[in-house]
Amino acid sequence: MATTIAVKYGTQHLPWPDQEQLEENKHFMLRELRSRIATYESHYGVTSSRMVAEVRAGRMNETGEVCVWLLDWQLLILLGE
Repeated sequence: MATTIAVKYGTQHLPWPDQEQLEENKHFMLRELRSRIATYESHYGVTSSRMVAEVRAGRMNETGEVCVWLLDWQLLILLGE
């Protein structure tokens, strides 16, 4: 029998998602991250790992857009991709 846990969010009590919902959310997030990263790589014409190297070497400025891209890439790595 599954245990229901509620989480207080502001004045609302929201049900804690079960394992199946958490997995669905993770897969959705992975698809979104891959899509956004592919868009950045296509736009800039380099891979994410190459962009990291370019920023570290000072050959590319870390603009707001590049920062968001590389944060997405790091999150994808942390999620096990």
